[in-house]
Amino acid sequence: MISVLVLSNSVNNRMFIKRKLENQPDITLVLHEMLSQKSLETNNSLKSADIVLVDCGTDNINLIQNSNIIKESQTIVLAIINTHNIHEPHSNISLQIGASDYIHMDENTLLENDILFEKKLLEKIHLWSQHIRLKDIKKKHPKKPHIPAYEEQEPKAENEQKSFHSTNIPRTSPKKFDLIVIGVSTGGPMTLVNLLKNLQPLNCPIVIAQHMPKDFTSSLASHLQKETGMNVIEGYHALPLVPQTIIIASGGHDSAIQKIQDGRILLVEKPSNQSCFHPSVDVLFSSAAQANIPTLGIVMTGMGTDGTMGSKNIKYSDGIIIAQDPSTCVVNSMPNSVIKEGYADFVWSPEKISEAISLWCSDKKMKIDEF
Repeated sequence: MISVLVLSNSVNNRMFIKRKLENQPDITLVLHEMLSQKSLETNNSLKSADIVLVDCGTDNINLIQNSNIIKESQTIVLAIINTHNIHEPHSNISLQIGASDYIHMDENTLLENDILFEKKLLEKIHLWSQHIRLKDIKKKHPKKPHIPAYEEQEPKAENEQKSFHSTNIPRTSPKKFDLIVIGVSTGGPMTLVNLLKNLQPLNCPIVIAQHMPKDFTSSLASHLQKETGMNVIEGYHALPLVPQTIIIASGGHDSAIQKIQDGRILLVEKPSNQSCFHPSVDVLFSSAAQANIPTLGIVMTGMGTDGTMGSKNIKYSDGIIIAQDPSTCVVNSMPNSVIKEGYADFVWSPEKISEAISLWCSDKKMKIDEF
């Protein structure tokens, strides 16, 4: 059974969620309003729940005051975001409470026939409950990190990139990189903190395509800067890309890399009709390849295959691809697709990817004995 706790001061929202979940055979539902700090600290439901649904559209002042208690509970938190309140000062605090994922509401969500919201809600709950079960299994049966076996690939064209599959980080970079691009989806905010928090100052920019809606990526950039101490900003059209800067591609549409005549590299916004998910990883990666920029591409946790075609294009343009170890992903479809197609040069955990970036691309090279 999946134990789900709902934190919301809205009676309508609580009853709406109750109707969506109460008849699910594998879900135990606990309804609760947002409590005071004292009550929240002593409430066993928060500590014992598998998943907490937090309504970020009601009484956000109280929510902010209790954010540390929710975050430190180490429970999977799914934030419910009201799209009409997304511009309000406290509406995007899901990252502040340590939310692992988010679910959107609009003016039609509270209607009884909103099947799409119900489907998405159940999908997210079951997805994260599976992640919890896998973590419990790993705790009970610890083993060495899994390194996927690579099936023999079909013969490669003469100009195709050599593979550098290895469980260890090469002490010298396989290439000289002028740009790092990262693609990530479900589980991304949590994973990106682990990736970025130990980075050294870099001699090249990083551009991240995190699947997110419009107006939400600015909060992600602020959150990552606060949590990691790195210079993280939200991208915009014609933004010059410079070293020691991490750019979050703005949500709701696609971003691409463009190299102009004076040699500068820019981030440009593009129409979002080329892909299903935005910002598109394929569009970002492929544009870097098309601009003929020496690129390190990294595909991390996420659902679907976005990033596979872009990884192919980076490989064919003499770049390097790292895929997150599927066993460390919340959802491993995106990196798994890259691995199965034979485009991954390395397969590592987020922590190891961070070490590699610092070793290969930092202004201040790390000492070998740090590894």
